[in-house]
Amino acid sequence: MTVAFKEKTKSLKKPGPSIKPKKIPERFVYEVIDGEVFYRKGYRDVLEKRKKIEEIMGSSGLQAELVMLIVEFLLKVIDKKKFKVLSHELGNNLGLKNNISHDIAIFDRKSVAAELKEVKYVKT
Repeated sequence: MTVAFKEKTKSLKKPGPSIKPKKIPERFVYEVIDGEVFYRKGYRDVLEKRKKIEEIMGSSGLQAELVMLIVEFLLKVIDKKKFKVLSHELGNNLGLKNNISHDIAIFDRKSVAAELKEVKYVKT
């Protein structure tokens, strides 16, 4: 799931020459609604080279198709009473400042059952 947000802009008048704000590249625009631009979450990290653009973008059609084929296969062969197969960029909190997302995850059903009732990243 891709997250977007509206960029907060400040109009501060400073003495001296006017400074033009940097133009944010079009590829970071997630949506435009009623003329308001919503940027992809994390675009600043990409501009500052802390992340790659692939880390903040949605999946390609090919990636989505491959994920679905793998999930369909897993659902046919896995013991569903024992394991839980989840997909859709599942957030997993492994510890402080250590969060990852899974395209596909397989959990022991008993160990993750309680966490799936919460609106939080899983910790299992």
